[in-house]
Amino acid sequence: FAIRSSLIAQGEIAPDAKAPRTYKELEKANSTLVQQIVARREAESEYGQTFELSDRAMAQISTRDGTVIRANAKFAEMVGATIEQVSGHGLDAVAHPEDLATYTCATEDLTVPPPVNTEMRWHRTNGEQIWVRMNMLVIRDNQGRPLHGVLTVDDITEEHARGVQISQLSRDLAHLARGNTMGQMASGLAHELNQ
Repeated sequence: FAIRSSLIAQGEIAPDAKAPRTYKELEKANSTLVQQIVARREAESEYGQTFELSDRAMAQISTRDGTVIRANAKFAEMVGATIEQVSGHGLDAVAHPEDLATYTCATEDLTVPPPVNTEMRWHRTNGEQIWVRMNMLVIRDNQGRPLHGVLTVDDITEEHARGVQISQLSRDLAHLARGNTMGQMASGLAHELNQ
């Protein structure tokens, strides 16, 4: 390029002279790279929109220390904070201390796949306790090194409360059934004694 430019500047080659074949190859390679860059930017934009507009709480988690790199609005809403307040902090700030071991084990070494569908309790910033189901997967580069984790979180507080209520109703029903059986046995025994 430099030599050709110099020759054109010195007037030894006409500016409209046929370019060497390597120029066309470089031009084609440049065009291909530009197309790939545009396609990558579109894919990143689509991913960003999917992440931001998702109706599920999502966060990107650091593979080094488990802190939130990026979170969507639904995640921040679930925690009861703003996106800025959530970013840079670990989930240990919201996780119930008794359930924190589950999450800590999952993020200590993200080279090993963490547990899927982990349920745990969180404390929102207003002090309210909620139950969540978390699912995390690790995004890796071409060499298999972890880049970051993608965490999806669902609020299962109502589902958990229904499960507790169903368990209580089952215990009550079993107690009534035992009482009914005892009543039938007493009635049968009284009948036999009368006979």
